[in-house]
This record gives sequence, C-alpha cells and structure tokens, in this order.
Amino acid sequence: MTTYEQLLADCIRWAKEAGRIQLELFRSDRLDIEAKFNDSDVVTNADKASEKAIISEIRRAYPEHSVLSEEAGCDKRMNDWLWVIDPLDGTTNYSSGLPNFCVSIGVQHKGQTVVGVVYAPYLGEIFTAVRGKGAFLNNRPIRCSTTFTKRWCRPDFLSTRTAQPTAMSTTWCVCCPTSEACAVLAPLQSTSAMSPPDCSTAIGR
Repeated sequence: MTTYEQLLADCIRWAKEAGRIQLELFRSDRLDIEAKFNDSDVVTNADKASEKAIISEIRRAYPEHSVLSEEAGCDKRMNDWLWVIDPLDGTTNYSSGLPNFCVSIGVQHKGQTVVGVVYAPYLGEIFTAVRGKGAFLNNRPIRCSTTFTKRWCRPDFLSTRTAQPTAMSTTWCVCCPTSEACAVLAPLQSTSAMSPPDCSTAIGR
C-alpha cells in the first residue's frame, strides 16, 4: 500500500539526486543549451539528466503511476496516481549561472495534490509538505503569511502555453491548502524559477 510518508521520502531522495546532478553541471561548459519556444525558454543537459534520473526512479518504484514532466510530457497509466515534475525550475537562471533554481516534484491522488517537494540545491533549502500535515522548510514547521495579497503577484509570470498542472502549481496546492496564496499562485507558471521565492513569500520572508 502506498503511503504519503513513503511518497514524501522518495520525493526528497530523488529531488536531492537531481539537485546533485545540477550542482555538478552548474556553471560548466557541458550544459549544451538549446532554445525551446523562444530564446529565453531554454533546456540544458542538466534538465534532461535530472528528469531522466527522477523518472527512472519513479518507473522502478511505482511502475503503475502516471508521470507528467516538463520535458518528457505525459506518460499516462491507468491509475489514480500522478507525479508532476519540473526537474529544473529556473533553467534560464541556471544556464546564466544564477543560483535561484530548484527541483519541483508533486504527487496527486485522484486529482488531489497530496505531497509536494521544492528543493533548491545551491541554496541548501528544501520545502516539503504532506496534505493535512503541514509544510516544512529543512524539517522546520512553516506557516503561510497572513499578509499575502494579490498585488504581490507580477502579471508577467502568467503563461498560457499549457493548461496542464505544473509541478510548481501541484506543490503549491499541498504546501498552502488553506491560504489565499494557493488560489492566487497555483495557476502560475514562468520560465524563471518561481518556486523558491514563492515558497519564501508564502511564509512571509
């Protein structure tokens, strides 16, 4: 039987492995940067290697689960579980040598987000949450800011490229299930790394 605690432990372990790959390639000459939709929307070897590492582990441990990932797209299985992955959130930052990037992994069960992990390897921060059991930063309990307002959101973060759930939105829905921050930020997607600063915003930092 799959438990949320087991899923969280796996998310953490696999996010850290992806982060290790990213740090190994960070600011190196081995990124092999390619444009996707435009010159500011790029993919690197680090994206691909991180994604491959995470998906291979999911396929080994949960072969019946569906997977939706940034680069590989959707691998639909006849099952109630869906993994939503952005293996390198903030590729533009990463490819420019800027440290604000992360790994985002969310897990949904029957359409409801139940586990979320955002790991910023360069910053040494990992945000984790299990639905109904609170959210944590580096194992310390955190709470959403009570002063969050919609005017804090930058409209240029909006994207209409896809209606699919993203790893960032999936993670947000479990980290902030009762906060206005979830309702405002969950649909957003950007080519810059949104997850670490938005997690920080949610806790009033």
